[in-house]
Amino acid sequence: MKKKILKTEKLLQLNNILNDINKNISIGNIYIDKLAGIEQAIHIKNLLENKLNTVIILENYNNIYKAISKSKLNIEKKLENIKVTLNKNLIKYKDVLSQIEMCPVCFSPIDKLKIDEIIDNYK
Repeated sequence: MKKKILKTEKLLQLNNILNDINKNISIGNIYIDKLAGIEQAIHIKNLLENKLNTVIILENYNNIYKAISKSKLNIEKKLENIKVTLNKNLIKYKDVLSQIEMCPVCFSPIDKLKIDEIIDNYK
């Protein structure tokens, strides 16, 4: 009888150990199931990194574009100032030609039409 009790106790201990092992296996299986989606997560992470790099590149291009646009506006303003100055000087030049009524190149007499033609050549 004592042997049976010892065997029963031993069987109970082994059964408890088996139950603990089965519980650990089930927990492990749960983690494995959760890790099954890791490849998809890695793929999504890689896609997001690529998109982030693209956004950084586009942001750099946008900054370059803004700098070029600002430079273009400054050049256009300078060009407009040059045009205004040129027009002022052409008006003065036209007045001078009207007063002297002489061609600045060949020194022949000129009239209003010829003066307008000379001024138009500068425009």
